[in-house]
Amino acid sequence: MKRLLAILAPAWVCVLPAVGLSQGIDQLTRPSAIYQLSFVRPGLIGEVRVKEGEPVKKDQVLVRQDDRAEQAQLANLKLQAESMVRVDYAQEKLKYSQLNLARAEKAYKAGGITDMELDEARQDVLLQKASFEVAKLDHKEVEANYEQMKVRVDQMEIRSPADAVVEQIVLKQGEGADALGKVIILLKNDPLWVDVPVNLSQAGKLKLGQTARVQFFGPGENGAMAPSGPPVEGKIVFTASLAQAKQLTVRVEAPNPAGRPAGEPVQVSFDALTGVKAGAGVKAPSPATAPAGNGKQGLLSRASTPQGLPATGDSADGPPRDDHGPRRGEDGAPVPPWADGRWVALLE
Repeated sequence: MKRLLAILAPAWVCVLPAVGLSQGIDQLTRPSAIYQLSFVRPGLIGEVRVKEGEPVKKDQVLVRQDDRAEQAQLANLKLQAESMVRVDYAQEKLKYSQLNLARAEKAYKAGGITDMELDEARQDVLLQKASFEVAKLDHKEVEANYEQMKVRVDQMEIRSPADAVVEQIVLKQGEGADALGKVIILLKNDPLWVDVPVNLSQAGKLKLGQTARVQFFGPGENGAMAPSGPPVEGKIVFTASLAQAKQLTVRVEAPNPAGRPAGEPVQVSFDALTGVKAGAGVKAPSPATAPAGNGKQGLLSRASTPQGLPATGDSADGPPRDDHGPRRGEDGAPVPPWADGRWVALLE
């Protein structure tokens, strides 16, 4: 089954062990948006116009339901909405009844008709006036139904809400879609987001809009993680209002014009804390953020609330401690988060 990065609410926190800010904080990137798109009404998938992995533009049609019946109904309503025949017919009948009343009044004065015949002529004018108003009201109802059907037909198409990449096509052509059931999933990886855990003693110095350096990493020689290109200049776009495990989550937005996938390891440092300008080198990330050996790369999160977990120290390179730093095995090596029962991979 195709695995998919999942996203949680703004309270989502990826609490990896923080290292000294002079070295940077190891973390994983994630999409800046994940769109799980669906239809508002059940129906048959008539056409899928994109493929998995394909980049799409905002408002591009991705999937369409079989709308042949709705299109026929829409054409009928369009014809009625644009036609004024019924209204014109009612108006002409009113004019004719008014002409008959004028003739009846003249005949009555000459003694040619009775009181009852004059009353009938007057009553006919009143009825034709009402019929004319009903015809106009019916036409407005047809126009409203036409606009409503246009919306309904439009809702039978799924359009991309932003420039993104097709991550997964859940339903294929010919399959039935339930109302609000997932049909297609998009990822917006430009820009990428990095949720960085920062110690409370330093988080107060960080403000929205301040710059940060984001160094991407990839496999180097002998499979070791190594910097992948120069650092990218990002900016702080969010700071959490709730501290967890003596850390505050700071979200950094990094441009991604090259289309790098989400979930890659990065190292983030903040210019406001380090005083180092963008372009300076950084160390390779600690094992805590290296991809898992079983191939399950993705976003990592706490399986439960982080309350009660030990706070991380200023460095991940010190000796094993019970109150700071990552959990370590019997050999003293840090235990990666995916091997720690306190963490789960956000993959479906």
